[in-house]
Amino acid sequence: MRTDMIADFIKEEWYSQRRLLFWYCLTSLILGLLFIYASRNGWVLNQVENHAGLSLGEFSLTALVLLFIAYVISWVFLSTKTDMEIRSGFYPFLHTLPITIKEIVTAKYMANFLMNGLMIAWLCGIWWIYELSFPDAASLTAWTVLCTLGLFYAFSVLAVHMAFFFRWGSGSVIYVFLLLLIVVSQFEFADQLFEQIVSWMDRSPFLFSGIAILLTACIWITCWNWSVKAYRKY
Repeated sequence: MRTDMIADFIKEEWYSQRRLLFWYCLTSLILGLLFIYASRNGWVLNQVENHAGLSLGEFSLTALVLLFIAYVISWVFLSTKTDMEIRSGFYPFLHTLPITIKEIVTAKYMANFLMNGLMIAWLCGIWWIYELSFPDAASLTAWTVLCTLGLFYAFSVLAVHMAFFFRWGSGSVIYVFLLLLIVVSQFEFADQLFEQIVSWMDRSPFLFSGIAILLTACIWITCWNWSVKAYRKY
């Protein structure tokens, strides 16, 4: 594989997604600054004191959910870009260029990995600054959500989505996994599993995060290898 060709492809991918990344970073930054402002001015503590049953932990999770919604919307746009590309004839056009199948697949995987990595790192950075500004809202549950849903689930589903796309040209798998996550979260065993994960995160945060990163890397390598072998139909 030619690294210069892959690097040029990745640059083009980033350039085409510049508006998505800009609006995601801007929106999440504004939300984060609003939460920090509200927390430092005592508004959050007043809400907790005036509403029975509301705790700082619950408020922090609500703030994280709002930040996570911005990430999920951007993540869906990033994931479904392949559908727009296949409808526009982008991949047949690539075959007229002096670029190999392995270079196309590798560049696509690397570009999506880096862009999704930037988005989740930005989200974690904003949340870290929020907790530094308002230590009372620090929550192990919030970091567990970021690790399991952001670092592991979102990354893994993105890799599986591209594997299905390069094999069958289907982009619907992304919605299947989103629906699956929503349905599974309604069952009691999902709460029990999450409580167990929080317990693991509490006892060994670095070990748990390392295992999540290792599993994610294995999934990405497996999906990339399968995509290179399966990508023939375009």
